[in-house]
Amino acid sequence: MLTFIKYSLKFSVLCFFLNIPIYSSTIFSKNISDNGYKVSDLQKQVDILHYKLKIRLDTQNKIIYCENEITARPLKSTLSEIELNLYDNLDVTDVKIDGKKSEYYRKNNRIFIKSDNSLADTFKVFVKYKGKPKRAGFDGFVFGEVNNSKVVYTISEPNFAPTWFVCDDDPADKALLDIEVINDSEFVSVSNGILESVNDSLGQRCYYYKAIYPISTYLIAIYSAPYLQFQDVYRGLSGKDSMKVEYYVLPEHFENTKIDFVDHIEILKVFSQRFGEYPFIKEKYGVAEFLWNFG
Repeated sequence: MLTFIKYSLKFSVLCFFLNIPIYSSTIFSKNISDNGYKVSDLQKQVDILHYKLKIRLDTQNKIIYCENEITARPLKSTLSEIELNLYDNLDVTDVKIDGKKSEYYRKNNRIFIKSDNSLADTFKVFVKYKGKPKRAGFDGFVFGEVNNSKVVYTISEPNFAPTWFVCDDDPADKALLDIEVINDSEFVSVSNGILESVNDSLGQRCYYYKAIYPISTYLIAIYSAPYLQFQDVYRGLSGKDSMKVEYYVLPEHFENTKIDFVDHIEILKVFSQRFGEYPFIKEKYGVAEFLWNFG
């Protein structure tokens, strides 16, 4: 899992620890709205098992190109239509169920996909789309810039994951995740889970991550910037498990963060001793710097 940090030369603010969001309703309540969002009855008839998400970032034009293969199972024997969340400004170019093109329609930041037959077993939905993501909620999806460096990041809390990826945006419906993030080769891209591979092709670099713990949609995140990286190791309470603690920071802050982030290992120990072992110890604890001023 990732922990999200806003960092400057003078201070750092821990925004999320152990993936528990800390919100300031006084500051943000006027911005948190998507016209009465709710999880529909139709959404509750599907259990999402896995997201296989591929996202290519065009930082110059601030466009994303995405594909998502969603594995799901019906919770109703007569299910012939599924409902997913995706903001209407993103252009859908292909929709399939189990490899077969499917009819669909869109309404109120939702996509309704029809099947020719009742979905009686585990099935796969493929959605391909592109566009310029809207900023919403705490920020949503952002193509940002600092000191002439481009920084891409997401803050999807509480229900703004569909501003950039198609999903069943029900926080109770956790799923496994494979995610590929593609950007120009000078960028380091970070996401949830374990880094499986890094591949270069035609001046672009693809980072592939796999999450081995089911995760809610609003916690799925990406960060892409000309990061420098350093890491530490957290030793679990049992003495048998260990976990990488990874830091991704902008070059101008690199030396300072080596000092400012030194307490993370001790913080993990204290929280684990008080509340139980860090629950994602077989993945990682990651800290990524981005452009957010609040914690």
